[in-house]
Amino acid sequence: MSNQTKAPINVLLVDEGQFQATFEKAPLGIGLIDRHGRLFSINPALRAMLGEDPGPDATLADYVHADDRQRFVDLTCLLLSGAHADRSLEARFVPRSGFFSWGRINVSLVRSDDQQPRFAVCMIEDITGRKAGEDQSRLAAKVLEATSEGIFVTDIGLHIIHVNPSFSRLTGFDAADVLGHKPSVLASGRHGPEFYATMWKAIQKDGIWRGEIWDRKKSGDLFVIWLNISVVKNEHGAISHYFALFSDITSRKLSEERLNHLANHDVLTGLPNRALFLERLSRTLVRAQRNKLVFALLFLDLDQFKQINDNLGHIVGDTLLREVAERLSATVRRQDTVARLGGDEFVLIIEDINDFRDAATVAQKILGQFAPTFLLNGQPTRVSASVGISLFPGNGTDPATLLREADEAMYCAKKQGRASFRFASADLSEKAFERDTLRKALFQALDDEGLDIFYQPIVDLRTNRILSVEALLRWHHPTVGLMVPGQFLPLAIESGLMPSIGRWGLETAIRQLSLWRRNGHPDLRLCVNVNKYELHAADFVRQLHDILSKHGVPAASLDIEIPETIVTDNAPETVPIIKRLHEMQCRVALDDFGAGRTDFRALRQVPVDSLKIAPDFIRGLPGNHDEAKLVNAVIVVAHSLRITVVAKAVETCDQYTFLHQHHCDAAQGYLFSRPVPWHEFPPPVDVAALAEYSPG
Repeated sequence: MSNQTKAPINVLLVDEGQFQATFEKAPLGIGLIDRHGRLFSINPALRAMLGEDPGPDATLADYVHADDRQRFVDLTCLLLSGAHADRSLEARFVPRSGFFSWGRINVSLVRSDDQQPRFAVCMIEDITGRKAGEDQSRLAAKVLEATSEGIFVTDIGLHIIHVNPSFSRLTGFDAADVLGHKPSVLASGRHGPEFYATMWKAIQKDGIWRGEIWDRKKSGDLFVIWLNISVVKNEHGAISHYFALFSDITSRKLSEERLNHLANHDVLTGLPNRALFLERLSRTLVRAQRNKLVFALLFLDLDQFKQINDNLGHIVGDTLLREVAERLSATVRRQDTVARLGGDEFVLIIEDINDFRDAATVAQKILGQFAPTFLLNGQPTRVSASVGISLFPGNGTDPATLLREADEAMYCAKKQGRASFRFASADLSEKAFERDTLRKALFQALDDEGLDIFYQPIVDLRTNRILSVEALLRWHHPTVGLMVPGQFLPLAIESGLMPSIGRWGLETAIRQLSLWRRNGHPDLRLCVNVNKYELHAADFVRQLHDILSKHGVPAASLDIEIPETIVTDNAPETVPIIKRLHEMQCRVALDDFGAGRTDFRALRQVPVDSLKIAPDFIRGLPGNHDEAKLVNAVIVVAHSLRITVVAKAVETCDQYTFLHQHHCDAAQGYLFSRPVPWHEFPPPVDVAALAEYSPG
């Protein structure tokens, strides 16, 4: 061998001693191949790799796997022919020990002094472990690519860096659509921030989260998936990626929902059945007990349903029940429950009511749903119903008691003539009857001109002259007598009469103002009260404009008084309506300032021209120092904003003097005049007497 290594080895570039040391101790397998391809020397590392000491005529190709052998032979022949100086390849080995291994072979040619090929040096690195890892990675990649579940991977910043084909198949998003984006591109909007906060809290704590989640496909369709999210950590134990695997469970979910719906809903009407009704009633009870709320249970039974079934048949009866279910569902709010117990019995849970009057209003609306005829067997047919009402907590604190009380009240309604409702408590039934009677009388009053307008003057405190009049609604009830708005307006609002009453009052007062202005009071102004239901009606401003035009009254002579609560409730439509009124030249007044959540900021946020101080603050003047300070503050702040101030319910000369001294602009109250009918206007105002109380 020494003769073969005297010449410089252009691959190793070391002398013979150095080469020998390297050859023997190198961790790589090294073998020397003669020009005929035979191994004539190997180092210990290669001997260990091959599992034996090769014979004198052995070649390295004998140990190369049959599938890779020809490539190796071709490579060594190419080098030994002198065509190339070095080459490499990766090949499988079959050592005599029987173990399969991979090696990376680097073959270098050693030439003689005359540059002729002498032998080849083969250095072999055992890459079995690396190849095994690569094979596992390729296998894992193929599995992930072939799996039916959708997969996506994100970086630590939650940007998607990889998706598999099933992701695109399930979501409709191609890889190009989502790479670089966050998974929120799939968000359905059905889950709030708290849902995702809980999910990510679990991921950070446990490293994994599993659950159902609604997502949205590229087409916009919603679908529900079972999602698994896991963290991927680097060699330092820090999170480097997030791995998500999901499957589409929409069909299964819908099937479950259908089965659940069938188990909990009436097949004929689609309403909750008895089981679901009792479950909801129990939940409503727990919530009402915890929060000290009131709710009503209404038990409804059709009148003479058996005759309809017997005379027209069960198919027609079923048609009627379905139509009743639709009408009942259209009557109540979304949070309320309408259920069918069986036969022609229906029950309703009306949640979060104030008192029995709310329940009576709902019952009246339900009975109103039976006023239109039902088309049965091609013929319009009148059907009525009887309703019984129990209240929590007054009539019971458990489901069975409340249901029994409502059922018994319903039978009382049937015995007393059908087509009506009764409360479980007799006194409430009597009150409801009185209320219903009053409601009917109010309807009749609107038709029979039983309503009237009274007028109360507003006096200018600088001149003690009548500046304007406020129109005040009155009802001449045939038996009760004259009723003020507080006694019947809430009922009018509940009954849906307010739009009609409001229009009637507006037109009546403006027509009267027109007459007064043409007959001796050309500068008289009119103040009309408008509640939120009227103000927020879609056609209020147009309606007002038409009435003013009809009677030839300038809009500048009209003050629209709105309650302070409209402003403090921050209804978004209020300010635009006020601006439209100003564009018409109407003035806007804030009524009963201080009666609700007094907020001086409202005077800056809402463009009003004047405000009326609530009577409660005026009655304490001038003796109540706190109220005196508050009234003075209101006047000062309002004047700083160029808003005029009117005091309501002024009844004494001391109140008058205080207001005059503190520069209040105007006042109204019994000191000047009670509200009077149109034919008693103008009422006498003792200007001389008032002047005695005016300072200076």
